[in-house]
Amino acid sequence: MSRILQEFYCGECKGYFLVKLNIHLNHEVEIICPNCNHEHRRCIVDGQIFENGRYKTNSKEKIRPTNVSYSKLPLTTHMQQVRSRNSAILTDQMQSRWLEKAHDERGET
Repeated sequence: MSRILQEFYCGECKGYFLVKLNIHLNHEVEIICPNCNHEHRRCIVDGQIFENGRYKTNSKEKIRPTNVSYSKLPLTTHMQQVRSRNSAILTDQMQSRWLEKAHDERGET
């Protein structure tokens, strides 16, 4: 069972938390904010996460991430702030440049 790491924003406590979701099952999940216990329900259909359609059925999976996954800053902002520690940051511009360089090195145009 493969899971992806997804970041959620909690409007109740104004913080962010990370959770691993199984996107290979079509189901409804209930994710509990590790800081304030606010419930976030989402539908996962064909590998995509939706807010529309939630509460149509009972949630099939209840996920309660640990407090370590919670932060007042989104992960991408945090990664940019610790760049000096040799963290890998892949912005859209950097990703485009990286792909260009990879194509050049392979002799592709």
